[in-house]
Amino acid sequence: MAESNWSIRYEQQNERSRWYSSQLWYVPFAYLALVGIGLEKVQVFNEPLRGYAFFSLAVFSFAMFVHLCHLKFYERRAVHGLQLLEKEAGNPVVSSGASPWYLSFIPYIKSLFALITYIFLVLGTGSATLPSSAQLQCTIRVLSLVVATFLFALVLWKDRQRNLELTAEIRKAAAF
Repeated sequence: MAESNWSIRYEQQNERSRWYSSQLWYVPFAYLALVGIGLEKVQVFNEPLRGYAFFSLAVFSFAMFVHLCHLKFYERRAVHGLQLLEKEAGNPVVSSGASPWYLSFIPYIKSLFALITYIFLVLGTGSATLPSSAQLQCTIRVLSLVVATFLFALVLWKDRQRNLELTAEIRKAAAF
């Protein structure tokens, strides 16, 4: 009975880790397709609606950046769960989800999402969107970029904290 329970838990955890891994590939390509469709549709809008649409695409890009950070964290956590189950059963630990950062495409995709967010913010706060003085337009544009930078820094800091905690948990489990 215990062996059956372990195999069910292992199968579920394995399925979870594979789902997160697949999402790490699906999400960026779906995002790029949606942004491509969105850009095509935005071109027919008149100002100021076009600026609002670009701003909405910037918010969507930021949300996808946050989602990608979550997916990567939960994938690592699922692989760690597999490793714990393997160790619990006395089997050799063969599950691995780690790769050097330069081989993983996630940092590059996150950078691309951040860049696209900034581009959409600049386009969304363009001169035709905000009917006011040039100085006010520049101030709003700079302020939006500063707020976006702060939000990116906050998300990256939180993501790093979670990953450090998970890494400490993995090292603690490996020591036993």
